[in-house]
Amino acid sequence: MATLKERISSLVIYDEIESDTVKFARATMRLNNNPKSIVLSVGAIKKIIENNDITTSHLEVIALLTHPDIDFLQLEYVLVIDEYDDPIEISNDTMADAYKTGYLQNPKNPDHLIYDYDNYVFPTFIITDFYIEKVIGGKNAKL
Repeated sequence: MATLKERISSLVIYDEIESDTVKFARATMRLNNNPKSIVLSVGAIKKIIENNDITTSHLEVIALLTHPDIDFLQLEYVLVIDEYDDPIEISNDTMADAYKTGYLQNPKNPDHLIYDYDNYVFPTFIITDFYIEKVIGGKNAKL
């Protein structure tokens, strides 16, 4: 955890965000015994923030933890829930196209265009192998 704190401290950020980010990382690593099996949806991230008295928004925490200098979280996939609550896995390239065009073409029904797709997008993150192997060394380190 000291390495993560040093790397966050090297970024130009406010002290309270740094503290909250380290709190978030500690809480995340305590979710279970195998850090490689931790997958965080935005909903899970919001719940961790709520349950650990973190005042920083989920967007700020995600922005810091996905910063290239941190290597803590990695976007694993984007899951879209369509209006029928059916999950659809889509690629980052497809999402990039949706941002450019303003709509998402439903992969299950190409004739169906979703203009308010951001209401159905649920990015999911995993803790990166770099963080697991280099920082905690695969051992049950104290956080």
